[in-house]
Amino acid sequence: MRRARRARQSGVALIAVLWLLVILGLLSSALLTSTHFDVLATSNERCRLQASYAAQAGVADATEQLDRWLAVAQVAARGGTPAAGLLPAAAAASEPGLLLEFDRPLGDGRYRVVAVDVNSRINVNLATEQMLTTLLGEAGRPSNDAEALAQAILDWIDGDDLRRARGAEAAEYRRLGLDHLPRNGPMATLEELLHVRGMTPEILYGAADDRWTFGRRRSGIAQWLTVQGSGRINLNTAPPEVLAALPGFTPAVVAVVLDLRQRRWIWSISDVAADPRLGGAPSLEAVARQLIRLTAQGLGTEGVWVRSQGAVSGCPVAADVEALLAFGNAGGVVVASWREGLGAGVH
Repeated sequence: MRRARRARQSGVALIAVLWLLVILGLLSSALLTSTHFDVLATSNERCRLQASYAAQAGVADATEQLDRWLAVAQVAARGGTPAAGLLPAAAAASEPGLLLEFDRPLGDGRYRVVAVDVNSRINVNLATEQMLTTLLGEAGRPSNDAEALAQAILDWIDGDDLRRARGAEAAEYRRLGLDHLPRNGPMATLEELLHVRGMTPEILYGAADDRWTFGRRRSGIAQWLTVQGSGRINLNTAPPEVLAALPGFTPAVVAVVLDLRQRRWIWSISDVAADPRLGGAPSLEAVARQLIRLTAQGLGTEGVWVRSQGAVSGCPVAADVEALLAFGNAGGVVVASWREGLGAGVH
């Protein structure tokens, strides 16, 4: 009986020792895992900071270049320099309204920058139904679909709950079980358009979501829209699709603008209307007041939207910066808005 009792005691002790070893093993594994994650987190944070500094350096680089350009642009435009010779990146047509596009190394990383004239695009918060319908048609939407989507966009932005004939207000969003209701105010980003009834990523961005694609023209309506600026259009930088959305801009008027700006800077809408090829341009005369309000004069560029991506070799994360650089009344470039986020790094 004593031997049986000793055997049971020995068995209990052995089980206790085994459990202790299991617990110690788990604690050791947890400690190693925690250490690994701490090291990984520290490494990612270091990568994020380096990428952020690179992206900020890209914005600073663009600011310096635009500051130098602004110093001579007014004089050159007054002298009749054509848009193709005055705009920094006029020869590169990878993106409408492109002013700058460059990719430069910085230590172990690099930054890529695209700078676009905000006045080359239509401010969606200030657009008319005709403008939006025209752009949607340019993007390949059938006329009925384009009209319905344009009205839904306007219903999303306006400050009331009165539904346009083919638009959509809060009641319809609830009926359709959609996650977001109309803002009834200006959109903060173009991405918000994805919440509008009938809008899809394909319509907004094209076949692939290329919001942060550098050096390749997009195929959706986002390439012609912005949420920045006064809504005035720079006739020297706006792409044909944006020009065609302006009231009175028939294909003949658009063709004259595209030709005219290759020969000299277009100072105002009067320069276009006076061109003898248009024969008095009755289509422009009928909407003269609208065009004066919708088109920019002088240099025509109030500010530049800059996208800068910073990345470090071997790091899994990158930093993306979006900045609006405004041209001050007294000259010079100032940062009007700034937004930073993370992206995929370079391996």
